[in-house]
Amino acid sequence: MFAGLEGANEGLLLIDGAGRVLGGALKDGAGTDVTDAVAAYLAGVSQEAARTVKLLGLGAWNGLSAEGQRGNVHLAHPTPEALLLVVRERGMPLGRLTILAQRATIMARRWLERQ
Repeated sequence: MFAGLEGANEGLLLIDGAGRVLGGALKDGAGTDVTDAVAAYLAGVSQEAARTVKLLGLGAWNGLSAEGQRGNVHLAHPTPEALLLVVRERGMPLGRLTILAQRATIMARRWLERQ
């Protein structure tokens, strides 16, 4: 689904609204697969983000970015029913991560439309 995208084999996770993995995989710093655990945690994030931006009067949300001590993440929703998480090392600036996430979002949306 993410073929041709920088880092397509790691740090990308596409899930549905119930937290089921649709594509991609994630590993922690020790190399342990954490795909299903992260997917389960993210299940309600889209609804919470929508509620928060509504309360703040910001309109529809397009993406959320966060910086961590060991890495950065960007969360987007390619469709109203799906979430895409992009994880990269700390050295990748958030702007570049956002661009990468936008490209991955387009690819995920196209893939979902074909399903």
